[in-house]
Amino acid sequence: MTSRNKLHTNIVNKHGVKIEIIKDHIANRGDAVNKEVMLQMFFRPRACFQYGDGNKKIVSDETRAKLSKAHRGHKYNLGRKNSDEVRARMSAAQKGIPRTHKTTAGLVRPQSVRDAISRTLSVPVINCRGQIFKSGKEAAEVLGLNTAHGIYRNIKGINKWSGKYPDGNKIQWKHYINN
Repeated sequence: MTSRNKLHTNIVNKHGVKIEIIKDHIANRGDAVNKEVMLQMFFRPRACFQYGDGNKKIVSDETRAKLSKAHRGHKYNLGRKNSDEVRARMSAAQKGIPRTHKTTAGLVRPQSVRDAISRTLSVPVINCRGQIFKSGKEAAEVLGLNTAHGIYRNIKGINKWSGKYPDGNKIQWKHYINN
C-alpha cells in the first residue's frame, strides 16, 4: 500500500482496507476504467468523484446545495434598478467625456497626442530590394499587405519574411538607419 497517496494511507490506517475483486483479467485499461465508472455510478449515485481513477468524495445534499449556490456567480446587481437620483449622478459623471465607437475605452485622444504617438512609432523600414518607407504601416499600404504587424515581426526576428512581391519572391524587412 505504499504507492497510494497520504490521504488513502491515513484512511486505511484508521478503518482498515477491504479489497474485493469484482472482475478479473480485463483486456485493457479503458475497459477497466469503464467498468469502474459504471460501478461507481451504480453504488454511489450522489458521489462527486473523478471517474476512473478511484478518487471519491461523498457530498451531502446540504453541501451540494451550498456549492451550487456559491458557484452561480455574482448576483448583486441582477434585477436591481438604480434610483433616479443614482442614475442622475452616474449621468453627470459621464458628461463632457467625448465618445466614439472607434476606441475601446470610449475616449478620443486629441490630434496633437495622436500625431506625437505616430511620430514616435514611425520608424523608417527598408525591404530586401532597397525600397525605403517612413513606417511599416506605409510599407504595408504601398505593397498591398494586410497589416504592418507582420513587417514588425520580421524586423524583430520572429518571422523570416512578411509579404510577397507580385513575382512571388518573399519580402524581408529591416529598420532603416540613415547615416
